Amino acid sequence: MQTTLGSCLLEVNRMPKVNTADKVMDILEAIASQGQGAGTRELSRKLEMNVATVHNIARTLQSRGFLRQDPRTKRFEIGSRLMLMSRHSQYLNALYVAGKMVVEKVASEIDESIMLVALDHGHVVNLQYIPGSGALRVAEPDDVTEVAHCTASGKLMLAQMSRDELVRYLDRYKLKSHTPRTITRRQDLVTELNQIREKGFSLSCDELCDGVSALAVPILDPWDKVVAAIGAGVPSVRLAQSGYRRKVLEALRRSAEQIGRNIA
Repeated sequence: MQTTLGSCLLEVNRMPKVNTADKVMDILEAIASQGQGAGTRELSRKLEMNVATVHNIARTLQSRGFLRQDPRTKRFEIGSRLMLMSRHSQYLNALYVAGKMVVEKVASEIDESIMLVALDHGHVVNLQYIPGSGALRVAEPDDVTEVAHCTASGKLMLAQMSRDELVRYLDRYKLKSHTPRTITRRQDLVTELNQIREKGFSLSCDELCDGVSALAVPILDPWDKVVAAIGAGVPSVRLAQSGYRRKVLEALRRSAEQIGRNIA
């Protein structure tokens, strides 16, 4: 097709196909359409593509985190990096699966209330919660968005938001006071979130409930992006004991590292 603009004759063509890019997209779409993933030869037959080509592309996508390969079946599945970038509906479930046994283990180890928290389209959601066995338990709702500003796990996830995301959050959810120590001023919260990013952990002391404190640490994916937080709710009097904060933080960090490895 040709068109004239002033004295210039322009040739308007369809965008040429980029064969390698087309093959990459075909493979991703084929795997995404299969609930249980797909093997190399299956993809080769379905896409009428050379087996070696499929294998090489799939391996490259796997190395970048866009695909993962089941070690038992050898079938390729959508990887965590692609899930995260697209906010794939299965990603939260993948985080839950990666963290379930670890959360149960650390809850048993330190005998405190443990929660696994992630961001989901601007919401701070509780993927898993195991209460401690003591008389004082920290109750956690499934959606902790409205109280994120006064919980350790919630603040850690707020610290991962972009500036625009945080502004939208603050516009929608007012910084409601729950105790005299709740952060209720925007600038104070922004300062706190900056400190959390610098320190690498989050702390709340009597901010949601009097007598209840919490610690939380980030969970990183293989590309060092924070994808979730694991936190412990602890009676404030116990957290004030010498060395106890360090003990809880060390247990949480070990757990976060294990969950990160499970995600990979």
